[in-house]
Amino acid sequence: LALYQSADNDTPLTPGGTFVVAVPDVGEALSELKAKDVKCLWDEHVDSPVCHFAIVFDPDGNQVGLHWRKDGTFG
Repeated sequence: LALYQSADNDTPLTPGGTFVVAVPDVGEALSELKAKDVKCLWDEHVDSPVCHFAIVFDPDGNQVGLHWRKDGTFG
């Protein structure tokens, strides 16, 4: 679990930051949520050099991050 606020002004964030949870497979989790009509920030998850991540929105419009680190840690 992490609370995250980007320093990047190009990344749209809701007030209060983003609630981030570790999931075993970001692509699968994103697909399941999209099938349930959950609003997503991007159509696909992001594959960075260190992790996979995606942003979805809860029913109140708060951002929720889905995250998986490639090294297997949850830090």
